[in-house]
Amino acid sequence: MNTINNTKKQTNKKDAAAAGIAGAVIGAGIAVAATKALSDKKTQEKVKKTLSEVKGHVLKAIDKAKDSKKVADKKVEEGTKEVKKILK
Repeated sequence: MNTINNTKKQTNKKDAAAAGIAGAVIGAGIAVAATKALSDKKTQEKVKKTLSEVKGHVLKAIDKAKDSKKVADKKVEEGTKEVKKILK
């Protein structure tokens, strides 16, 4: 049972790390965009495109983290069922 709790804690830490990374990437992108956006129209368009691309990468990273969590949760559930079978 302790192993199951440790696995859940590790999964939560991974989710928190993924959210932190996503926040850092977005924050860095906003800082760069704000600086560049003050120049000219051409640069503004480039910044919009870059932010859009960054957003796509961040969303993919978040989806990947969610998928990893689902897999880990499923393995925990399967392990729990096996332990219950053994203990019967």
